[in-house]
Amino acid sequence: MTEIPPHVRALLVGLDTADAFELDARLRRAVALEQRIDAEMAPLLRRLPHLGERAGLSPRKVRALVRLDRAGDRWSALREGFRDGRLSWVQAHALVGLLSLPGAAPFRDAWVAWAERVTVRRLHEDVDAALEAAARGEPPAPPDDSSWQTRADHMDTEATPALADETTRFFFSAPIEVARMLRAVVCSVRRRLECSEGAAWGWLFDHAVFRSVGGGGDLANRTTLCAGHHLRGVHAGRVRVIGSAPKGLRFELGLRPGQQPLLRYRSGDQIYTGRTS
Repeated sequence: MTEIPPHVRALLVGLDTADAFELDARLRRAVALEQRIDAEMAPLLRRLPHLGERAGLSPRKVRALVRLDRAGDRWSALREGFRDGRLSWVQAHALVGLLSLPGAAPFRDAWVAWAERVTVRRLHEDVDAALEAAARGEPPAPPDDSSWQTRADHMDTEATPALADETTRFFFSAPIEVARMLRAVVCSVRRRLECSEGAAWGWLFDHAVFRSVGGGGDLANRTTLCAGHHLRGVHAGRVRVIGSAPKGLRFELGLRPGQQPLLRYRSGDQIYTGRTS
């Protein structure tokens, strides 16, 4: 039986009595450890691909790590970000196809920096948009804060006729097949949907400033959360929403008295790096 290394064994000590915050800390250490192993495995897999199967890696991950290591030969910023743990293999691999474009050379370092600031979902969306821009002959530059502002302003002013009884409007991006399916579902059950404020398909309106302490019902003070995050997060004191919708919201997760939140995001799926008020 293989002995568990000491640095791994330390993650298991007292695990049965660890609270949610201690579990989060240990998971972060485990993820960092896995990240370091991935970075060390990548050049080995490039020479000996069969090691991936012995290490229990999926063929998809083996191909991604090999591709990523080859890309690192050309773009040192990408390799350094991956090896330093600032980028996961998923984040780094999402950039490889984009950075290989001829017009991407002036933006490579900026793309690596951008990948560190946003969620994986936002990164994939931005990479797809840049690839489409490159196909139109435009420079595949990374977005910045102003691009989110422009996008949100467009949502605010979109010229769509309002319904007479409309109180709130939602905007989202999705593949055309998904959008059509959702529209068909809405049309089929429209008469049975509740028009009052509250839950619809498990989603709830949340007020950044609670109405119980004087918060208003205007759209700048409202956002949507799933029922779980609304009830077990915000109203249980584990999640806090601050700011004005849609462009100036900040989401703080994992709240504890006297300590910084575990995670902070702001509008646009960006990691918040400012000071906590």
